[in-house]
Amino acid sequence: MKPPKAILKKLEGIFARFLWDSRNDAPRLHWKRWKDLCIPTVRELFDDTGWNTSKLFKLVSYIIAEQIGNIPITAESPIIPTSVSFFCWRLWQGLIPIDVVIQRRIGSHMASRCQCCSAIETIQHLFIDSCIANQHTPLEGFYKVNTDGCVKDGFVSGGGIIKDSSGQCVRAFFSSYGECHILEAELPAIFYGIILAQRLVLSNLWIESDSTLAIHCITRGGLPWYIQATLCHIKHLLTFDRGTISHIYREGNQVADLLTSEGWDRRCYFEYSTQDLPRRYRSLVQIDKHGIPTVRGL
Repeated sequence: MKPPKAILKKLEGIFARFLWDSRNDAPRLHWKRWKDLCIPTVRELFDDTGWNTSKLFKLVSYIIAEQIGNIPITAESPIIPTSVSFFCWRLWQGLIPIDVVIQRRIGSHMASRCQCCSAIETIQHLFIDSCIANQHTPLEGFYKVNTDGCVKDGFVSGGGIIKDSSGQCVRAFFSSYGECHILEAELPAIFYGIILAQRLVLSNLWIESDSTLAIHCITRGGLPWYIQATLCHIKHLLTFDRGTISHIYREGNQVADLLTSEGWDRRCYFEYSTQDLPRRYRSLVQIDKHGIPTVRGL
């Protein structure tokens, strides 16, 4: 198929407006020249044997290429969501609005400090060196249970996923709880996650939740009476199983967050096995497995 040049020029204009057109009557930042955008796609950077390292080294630094090369990928690998793919492209091209990038673009020096530590805010630090940039899989013989809960229009739902030490999904679930308080979503989601793990005869659990309030309830207690029963069950199960619980930022809890949303939409209890986990979840599981950061709100 060979479309006319006029059609190609029209398409080029549409692409350019998408990337650089104004927003709310204010011009967007012109990050990159059009000819620099016409680079190989990810599919062109690997073949039947894996990543083509010679091509990678021509496009990115040795350190970044080495990180990419450690990710096993084939033509049959789960498709990464478009939003994540586009963010990865921006990261690849150094088009993320962080301190050092802005300094370089405006030609002015400014104070720079990572929001999580005292290091300078660079792409290398945020996405490779930072202690919170990557997800961590549990030790051999342990299982991680990530859960989440939400309230939307007065209706509460929860969800979670169990992963083994290799980062693979063992089982995922979502549920709905009707109209109640947010704590009555976060805590039951944790409770159901532990019960599901026990039903699968899994021990040595590492529970992760993005709710600091729920973690406070479990580790310190002293909160409303209406959650005490669920709280007691969780504490007993964690003590019996020698399990631990910790906080995770919402950016690292994407799978549980999506499962919670599905629980709200479908308003029932449901489980996914490893084999029938939908592609949208499998993609994010792969991202977590290989320590690739998931960034929201960009």
